[in-house]
Amino acid sequence: MEKLRLFCRILLTSAAVAVIQPAHAQNLVVNSNFATGDFTGWMVAETGSGGSPHDYGVTSATDGGSKVPNPGDTYGAYFNPAGGVMSLTQTVDIPAAGTYLISCAVEPVVDDQDTLTISLGGAAVFTTNFEFGSPFTQISVSASAAAGSQVLEFQFTPGSGPMFFDDAGLVAEAVAPTPTPCSVLGSAAAGAVVGLNGTRIQNVFANISGDVCVSQGGWLDNVPPSTITGSVFEFKNGQYSGRGRLEGKLTVNAALLNTVNEDALNAAATVAAMTPTQVFKTIRRPTVITGNGGVNVIDINGNITDSVVLSGNAHDVFFINVSGTIDLRDRATLAVAGGVTAGAVLYNLTGTGAVEIHVRNVVNGTILAPNYSLELDGDFNGAVIGGGRNKAINLFEARVTQAACPQ
Repeated sequence: MEKLRLFCRILLTSAAVAVIQPAHAQNLVVNSNFATGDFTGWMVAETGSGGSPHDYGVTSATDGGSKVPNPGDTYGAYFNPAGGVMSLTQTVDIPAAGTYLISCAVEPVVDDQDTLTISLGGAAVFTTNFEFGSPFTQISVSASAAAGSQVLEFQFTPGSGPMFFDDAGLVAEAVAPTPTPCSVLGSAAAGAVVGLNGTRIQNVFANISGDVCVSQGGWLDNVPPSTITGSVFEFKNGQYSGRGRLEGKLTVNAALLNTVNEDALNAAATVAAMTPTQVFKTIRRPTVITGNGGVNVIDINGNITDSVVLSGNAHDVFFINVSGTIDLRDRATLAVAGGVTAGAVLYNLTGTGAVEIHVRNVVNGTILAPNYSLELDGDFNGAVIGGGRNKAINLFEARVTQAACPQ
């Protein structure tokens, strides 16, 4: 029970988090498990009178009747000042400002009050009291650090018996990458036009810069003088027809198209489940939506019938969930401003119906519209993904240019 209470204290202490360290992160601590058999790389300071049998040291043997090293290690450190504290410090070079994980293994030998305090850059980031003995307790602490030389300190206040210490670590914390339309879409991001299972695609006076995917149960009629600058991937032979220009190859790849469909549907569900950062009703008049400098999730509970401008910087990413349809008025645009790029924008239509983009309309961003038919006559800086059984993607005088993924 005492061990359970200590574990809960470690989890609940401010700034202390049980985290998995990155598998290949560099440990900035020198001689972290005392493999040299001494305190090479460390500085040791002591207050109080001498303990028994020794104040401190590194050994492969025992102290106070218990084995010093953490199991699996040859050497470990022990500290036993009578009525005082021991400090084990090391100056580390932080390569870049960020969040770092400080870890160690600690074992107080006697069941009494023993204290460990961890500091980085002169600021305490973690402290806890131990009220039980062996085995070693693994501790991992998340702390912010500035770049440059910083002092890492482990301070021990033993009770009536020694404390053992081993396996120190300081590594950069792994940061989850910012989601982007490309990362969320997976393989579905590879096509400029993607017809989902059962979708009929027709190009009439259209120009598609990129690849086209024709899924199971669908077909593509590339009517001249339409042009596809990339390749066409079909689920089986005979789904592509028309004498329009195809600059790339015609390839049958059922496995790829199954994956594309699965990734597209998973992306639609993932984006729909994101917590919104801003919420709007039907957009009937020109509207500017300003980003937060990171991931923006915009819920539009209704339709889009007039211009939307997504404004922000190069770090802004926009996921827009639209519960209704998109039917843009004359000359309306789905635009970007500031440093926002078309590749950082995804419109996810979550209902059913039809998307209508007219000849004078411009769309910046990818449209993901499962269960929708799409009547597209405008300019698209981004991909078009949608359709479904008995649905169609009709491109009449449309120009689709696949946008680059944000870096």
